[in-house]
Parts: sequence; structure tokens; C-alpha cells
Amino acid sequence: MSQALPPSSKAQLPGNGWDRLGEALAAARARGERGRLFFRDDDVADDEPLLCRLLDLFAADETPLNLEIIPGQLTLAGRRRLRDRWEEAPALFDLHQHGWVHQNHEPSGRKCEFGPARSFEEQLADLREGRDRLRDQFGSAFVPVFTPPWNRYSHATIPALIELGFEAFSALRRPDASGTWPSCASEEGGLRSLPATLDLIEWGERRRLRPVPELLASLSAQLAEQGRAGPDAPPVGILLHHAVMDETAFDFLARLLRLLRESGSVEVLRFSTLLTAPCG
Repeated sequence: MSQALPPSSKAQLPGNGWDRLGEALAAARARGERGRLFFRDDDVADDEPLLCRLLDLFAADETPLNLEIIPGQLTLAGRRRLRDRWEEAPALFDLHQHGWVHQNHEPSGRKCEFGPARSFEEQLADLREGRDRLRDQFGSAFVPVFTPPWNRYSHATIPALIELGFEAFSALRRPDASGTWPSCASEEGGLRSLPATLDLIEWGERRRLRPVPELLASLSAQLAEQGRAGPDAPPVGILLHHAVMDETAFDFLARLLRLLRESGSVEVLRFSTLLTAPCG
């Protein structure tokens, strides 16, 4: 898993982007529109201070959070922390499977645990072991949704997930050339796709929060497109990585959660809730 960054100085969050997002949310509420959105946090395995901080933030704001657990790295302390939080607030926290051990198997190119270098049988075995471990550890608290490490997978991954009875998967997807964002269309066999559409982190050597104006502009555009598409439009998906979040990232997230809650025009959802809704 990624290492935490040292805390930075107090975040300087520009006002204009926040003002525009707030105005857009207020206008949507006036029109009777209500957007749908989810937060997904990857690389959950141990009882880490930054994970606890994230859980505390979402619990205090009473906002649902989807937690993506690495089965092969899950520690006893991590399991206890997650189990305790879920028992305290089962309506806030969803527990899902994030790969098996978060290990790269590609001999070259971009990292991938379930990539083209691995056969269907190899992927099936790892997916089954991870699923069974999370079932044993969490029982009914585990929701059969799969998120691939590094948001990458191959043609063999989806059939393997279907064979094992997974209900959905979530990978990071970006808009196409026309600016259209991905839908939650079902894959072969009825497996639901719930794509994350906005990664808060700018990946590279520094691993830091992406520029705030860029994040706010993207979120505003996605919510606007969702509003134009109507009530059955797919949700906006915001991707988090607690292990690389510094003070700037936590300040941004806290302000965003507060704005979304106070606007009254966005519903934040768990995957388990989305699985019961129509697919846009």
C-alpha cells in the first residue's frame, strides 16, 4: 500500500470554485433536482491513523463511505476496526473486495494484479480466496463488489467475477472524447459497473491532492451532466486513498462533505444501495 505523506500546512482552498459549486447545487435544489454520488476509499487493510481519521470524518458528517479491503493484507487490528465501525453505523459503511494482495503480476508496462499476464484460472483462484476470506471475516457485512487494484483488469476478470457471484465492480473511468461520462451499464451476466469518475489524488512522485479548481470544475460538470440526464443517470464516483492524504486533502474533503450535506441537493450512497436501484 502507499505510504502516508507528512502533514502539510493548513490548506489554502480557493473561494471561487467553491462558490460556483455551491451556486450550482443551490440552483439544482431550486429546480427540484437531486444528484447521486458515492465515495470510494481504496487500499484498506490495517488499523491506520489516517484510515481512522477518514472514518471519523464520514461518521461525524453522517455520510456513507465505500471501503475497499485488500483481503490478503487484512490484519487482525484492521478487521477489528472495520467490524466495530460497521456495527456502530451499518448504514454508513460498505465493505468490499479490493484485489487479493495488491500485487503486480505484469512483467512490463503498467501495474496490474488481474491483468493480461494471468489466466482466467489464476484470476479465479485469487478472487475466490479473497472473497472467501472477507466472507469469513465479516459475514453479512461484506457486500460482493470488486474493485481492481490500480483500477485495471483484463478480459478474464469479468467472467471470473460473474462465476463467483459478485454483483458489481468499480474501476476508475474518465469521459470519452465527446465529454460523456461512463454509465453503470450491466456487463455480460448482469454484473453491474459502478465506475469512479473523479480521483482526488494526483499520482506521481509527490502523490498529492489534485489542484482544487480542477477538482471542483470536474465535479460541477459531472453533476450538471447528471442533472441533464435525469433521475436514472449514473452516480458520480469520487475516489479516495486515505494512505496518501495529507492535511490539504483532508481539509478539502471535510469542506466538500459539509457543502454537499448543507446543499440538500445531493444524495451520497453506498454500493449496496445502488445495487437495488435502476441502472442509468
